[in-house]
Amino acid sequence: MRKTGFPVIMMRLVLMRLVLVLMLVLLPVLPPVLSSSSLAIAANSVSAADIDVKTVEIPDYMVTNREGLDYVDLPGGEILMTEEGRPRVPYWVQTWDYPAGVRVQHVLMQERTGRITVAGLQLPVVILQDDPEVPVAMKSGWYPQEIFKWQILDNANNTTTLAVSIFPFYYDPDTLDAAFYRQYVFSIEKTATPVQITGVATDRELYPAGSKVTLTLSLHNAAQPLDVVAQADVRDADTGESVGNLPMQVLQSLGGDAACSFIWDTGGMPAGDYRADMVVTDASGNIQDKAAIDLLIREARDIPKTAAAAEGGKISIWIVIILGVGALAALILLAVWIRRRRYAR
Repeated sequence: MRKTGFPVIMMRLVLMRLVLVLMLVLLPVLPPVLSSSSLAIAANSVSAADIDVKTVEIPDYMVTNREGLDYVDLPGGEILMTEEGRPRVPYWVQTWDYPAGVRVQHVLMQERTGRITVAGLQLPVVILQDDPEVPVAMKSGWYPQEIFKWQILDNANNTTTLAVSIFPFYYDPDTLDAAFYRQYVFSIEKTATPVQITGVATDRELYPAGSKVTLTLSLHNAAQPLDVVAQADVRDADTGESVGNLPMQVLQSLGGDAACSFIWDTGGMPAGDYRADMVVTDASGNIQDKAAIDLLIREARDIPKTAAAAEGGKISIWIVIILGVGALAALILLAVWIRRRRYAR
């Protein structure tokens, strides 16, 4: 029987170590398998919508006169203080909670009733400056102009809260007339949302200006396979202005777990704090889930060496471990080979 010499054993060991190192380095950077965004989305992937009808009763307003001005309030309500030079008026916030797997898509007002008019009120003006040099004059025209607005609040337990801000009190400083509405009826369109975002990750904590940012979005569909569209919009963290709407990713027949990636080229962008807003919809545009992640862009000189080396450090540690284990195995084989040679003599 032919014996295998020590040099052959060592060569095999080295080859095995090289294969392990290549697998470790290359596998994390392989792109996920995705459908192209140009692929057609199946029509049977649209979620069925359900309608809730909600009635809101606004409590009677109260007027308090202080120093010749009339302060109008709603018990349990809020005060609209967003625009300087407008009258101080109250508004009402109504909330409804929705369980995980259900998301509100649209809110429409069906009717508002119980209109009351009042004349002769002297409402105070909204002043946002701490110490204005010139007295703030009240702007003319009926205010506010909005009837209502709504937003979705994402909770930590995957539930959501629909918050509807209702503006029932209107005032015209030119005529000193006011109008108030007592009752509102809303139709709320909601859909089942089996697709959830289970994670958003970046490949680094700090990015040098001009580098490319890789965003990885992890998804899970707990129901039947569904065609979904993932979108990412990068915004300035301070102003909220969109600075990069990344190409959408289409995942066809998503069932179970999946992931997709976005690449944002920061070339030409100044160093600063940014935020990536992620949204996943079905074929009809119904929102399934949302998420956001902070992106920190810095000048290369401002990135600590430890942070700059962190990306390669993780792989380097594993390479050292593998090489160490390989070296130990080589020593053991060498010892066994030497021992056998001695016994052979």
